[in-house]
Order: sequence, then structure tokens, then C-alpha cells
Amino acid sequence: MIACSTNIRNLQLLLCLTWTTLCHGFVPSPIPRSEAFLQLLAHKTPVVLSSNVEILPDASAVGARIRAIVDDAAEQALAEKGSFALAIPGGSILQML
Repeated sequence: MIACSTNIRNLQLLLCLTWTTLCHGFVPSPIPRSEAFLQLLAHKTPVVLSSNVEILPDASAVGARIRAIVDDAAEQALAEKGSFALAIPGGSILQML
């Protein structure tokens, strides 16, 4: 494994969480709430295969990739259902979009 800076690693995790949200409508909470919650989390959190992980050089590239993923998801949803909705958490992800 290649060592990477904390910022790059955080961006990688952000992209994975964003992809999880777009695909499954579920973002795991970093704060465990109960044993039942942890069991539910274990069943709903998808396994991220290494073939699904994208390592990008900087925040601009991550933002561009997230926008492309959102655009593709919106086009697909509009074609299939006629509508598209996206929930965006506050914070640094808004700056990238």
C-alpha cells in the first residue's frame, strides 16, 4: 500500500461515502449507537471492492468525479422514473460540488 497524506485519504473516504449514498441512499454513521444498529450497519454497508476505489490526485479531481457520478445518476433516474433527488450533507463536500 502506498502511503498517502491525510487529506488525500480523507478525500478517498469522502468519495466512497458519496458513492455509497448515491448507490444505496445510506451513509454509515461514524458513531455506533447500539448493538442492533451495528448489526443493521453490517448488513446495509456495501463491501467496497478495490476495483471500485478511485484514487484521484487532488480535491478538484474528486469534485469533478463526484459531479460526473451525480450527473450520470440523475440522467439514469430521470430516464427510469422521471425524477431525481439528492441529499447533500453540509460541510466540505459542498465546496467540491
